[in-house]
Amino acid sequence: MGSLIQWNRFRQNSINFQQDEELSNLCEPDESRISQVTLPMSKVPNKILTQLKPHRSDYVRVNLDDARYWHVGKSQYENQQLFSYANNQVERISKLSQNDTKQIYAFVKKSVFLTQIQGQEISPGCSASNIGSSSSLEDNQNKTVKNRTTHSTLKEQISNTISPAVIIGQPTDSSVITLEQGGLTKRRFATHTLGPRETVDSIVLFYTGTQDLSLLYDFNYPTFTPKKPPQVGDNVKVCTGFDVFLKGQFYNSRSVLITWYGPVSGSQQATLESVAGDYKADKGYDWELILPLVAGDYRLTAESEGARHMVNFSVSESDTQQQIIDFVYLPEEHCFIAVTQSLADILDSEMAALNSPIEQLKQSLTRGKNNPEESKQITEAKQALNKTLKPLVKGPSANNITEVIGYKGRKYTYVRSDKIADHRRSYRLDTDIRDGRRFSDNNGRLNNSKLKQALKNDLSKLKTSFKFDERFIDTYTTVWGEWAKEFNKDLNIKGFEKSDYFDASAEAQLMRYTHGASLAATFSPKDGVFALQGDFKIDFAVAEAKAVMSGYFPNKVGYELIFSMPLKNSTQEKTFNLGAIRLAATVSAFGYAGAKLQGSANMGCTVKQGQLMLDGLNEAEQQTMQQKDKRFQPVKAEVNAFVGVSAGCEATGAIQWDNPEKVGNTSFCDLAKLGGKGEGAIGAGMQAGFYIGYEDGKFKLRAKAGLVWGVGVGGELVCEVGVDEIVTLAQFVYHQLKNNDYDYLEFIQPLAFEVLYKAVAMHIATGEEVVNFIGGTTVQIDKWWRTEVFVHQQAKHIISRIQHQPEMLKFTVPEAKGAFLHLLANPNLASLIDFDTYTWSGLNEQRESAIITILKHILCTEELDEVLQHMGEGGAKCSRENGLSQLNRILEGSQQREFDAWQRKLPSRARSGSVAMAMIDAEPFMALA
Repeated sequence: MGSLIQWNRFRQNSINFQQDEELSNLCEPDESRISQVTLPMSKVPNKILTQLKPHRSDYVRVNLDDARYWHVGKSQYENQQLFSYANNQVERISKLSQNDTKQIYAFVKKSVFLTQIQGQEISPGCSASNIGSSSSLEDNQNKTVKNRTTHSTLKEQISNTISPAVIIGQPTDSSVITLEQGGLTKRRFATHTLGPRETVDSIVLFYTGTQDLSLLYDFNYPTFTPKKPPQVGDNVKVCTGFDVFLKGQFYNSRSVLITWYGPVSGSQQATLESVAGDYKADKGYDWELILPLVAGDYRLTAESEGARHMVNFSVSESDTQQQIIDFVYLPEEHCFIAVTQSLADILDSEMAALNSPIEQLKQSLTRGKNNPEESKQITEAKQALNKTLKPLVKGPSANNITEVIGYKGRKYTYVRSDKIADHRRSYRLDTDIRDGRRFSDNNGRLNNSKLKQALKNDLSKLKTSFKFDERFIDTYTTVWGEWAKEFNKDLNIKGFEKSDYFDASAEAQLMRYTHGASLAATFSPKDGVFALQGDFKIDFAVAEAKAVMSGYFPNKVGYELIFSMPLKNSTQEKTFNLGAIRLAATVSAFGYAGAKLQGSANMGCTVKQGQLMLDGLNEAEQQTMQQKDKRFQPVKAEVNAFVGVSAGCEATGAIQWDNPEKVGNTSFCDLAKLGGKGEGAIGAGMQAGFYIGYEDGKFKLRAKAGLVWGVGVGGELVCEVGVDEIVTLAQFVYHQLKNNDYDYLEFIQPLAFEVLYKAVAMHIATGEEVVNFIGGTTVQIDKWWRTEVFVHQQAKHIISRIQHQPEMLKFTVPEAKGAFLHLLANPNLASLIDFDTYTWSGLNEQRESAIITILKHILCTEELDEVLQHMGEGGAKCSRENGLSQLNRILEGSQQREFDAWQRKLPSRARSGSVAMAMIDAEPFMALA
């Protein structure tokens, strides 16, 4: 008992309850006083020494003269102990007898000895500093010296004798306890009332997993026997196994806490010896505790008011109890495990421990779907889950959770790996389901008969002694076939070897656990829970451990995309509001990332090239998220089991813009598709939160993910504008110009702006699709613009297109409008003799009509100024006066007067809303439907 040997070294913080008057009384002579002389312990027979409790080192041996008045009680923990020894037999006696011819030995507890000799003449070496050593007492028994201690020293010495102590007496260190009837175990019973259609067989099977009916009849005799079985309504007692009996002693305390760690773990207050009144100082009392332990290695700790004692021991099954009652499959190891009752007890215990936080989270999420007030409960549930997982999760591919398939008919059961390590070694079968030759038919499909025979053969190879009922194999292989079919979509063995449908990795198992796969015997997608915020629907593929979420982020109505960036050649910043933006996306989360997304409360994302990287939110991000999302509940010092930045999510979809030109149930339309790389010139604008560039013949949009996705998301979204989104992009850019007074848009790369407006203008001029003018180099586009489209030879065709299909003029920027007006307002000689461009009203009448159509689509004086300043050749810059002069030269008479009147009606800034709503109704400049 190592802790007790060192008892006196650790006696701290004791109670100084003796007063000076009481100390003086100790020095008065009486019959109970003992001398200053101790006798050597080396002369005492070992059989007597083992009777000294809690340990021989707690006692000193004294002269029999000191024991002549003793009357010793029967307890083995008395302060005074008398033993007689004769014929190799030891007897504890209560008092001395003058006629006793046996060898007599007298002992006193050191603490009592110390208390009673204070104030007397004590032997050298027996001071308070070394009274704890019996050898010191023995070596100095014949040396006496006068030495009286002071009251303060005496008080300290007495206080050192009443420190708490605790001892584990049973089991002893390194011992092995077998689960069978004996002094170290106690039978465990369950009481059951028979219900309709229940039998003795079914009751015994339910409680013990065996068909051993003696476990019921032996403990209900003579009330019930095989010839007189219990009936419906009768109460019966069933022996369900053996509990381990723990016991020990404690001193100077009022409680003993027992903690055990092993295949099953826990802590519990021990039952203490009952006494009349208070416990006496320095007297040992018994404690005991009965625990339902299963086979395995354990560490046992007893704690009592600061004192501590620890032992290591093992529990093993009895050969008569090692009965195979079931089989389970471990997908990560592709093996079967034979289940004994001991393993079944562990699995039952683990289900209760690990399912509880998942059930709590699932209920909180279900309630929280329609009740924002549940956010706090959701956060608390996630914290509880993280607290459970913290000691178990070490990283994406390292966790201490084992997935078990098939226990008690359940698809998924989860257990801490160390809890079943011994059973995995002892009861692992060589049956590997991937070995198709042993289990499949000629078509490669699972054959139950072959699997049954393989299990029987592999059972026979186990080194551990056991027994089993072959009917379990018949039942299990039938059920396993159904599971295999679902896991693999069919019974093809090859699917187990490398399956795209079933993921058996550690991180896949962790995700299935966090998504509640263990909460139901059969699992369906609707049972899954997922905590990512947004308006979405979820399809959870449990076998693949993959959750696919489709919907809108941050929600259906989106966020206003607002950001600031420096003005060109200036230190000042300008704030842009691009309108409502949302992300219509499908997010696939799997493995470790899926588990992290489920379990973390303060969870944020970083998006890189469409790949979600998950991480925790810092304090500033938490505050921002709370401001924008009232449902968010920040957690201080979150216990997070999922550490580091984690990959394992993929996002596909499109950034959508709330388009003012759109009519119908929804005004959102795709602006750009997720995907692509943002490098080169497009990266130059990312000091802003949003940037549009042109690279490799494609328009690319790059946005800070938090502006589009919502708060709590970092990094950037990189998108490509496809064929279907070009028109929307043109509408988007024009509306940003309109909303920003036709000022320079810093968030659009100049090259991208030029390519876009020229492509739209060339579409208007030629009738070809916009995308036909995108994809070439800037040199090619500029060549088309100057030599093939905006030339006088094309004027007649351009006039016709503008008059008959003017729709895209709504979204042409001032540069494009200026280029059209320059071409039409400055006819060359060939145009003048082209009689097809004349009408009965006058010369160039069709040109003037096309010019008026273009002017109709100018919304305010700010836009008009910009258009006039781009009426150089091909939209080149010129002065406002130059552009106005060109229009005045070609407009005649009434058209000139109407043009002047229209200018006066133009507002200084464009009206809000669609372009059609912002156009001015003034003859002949009427808005087009």
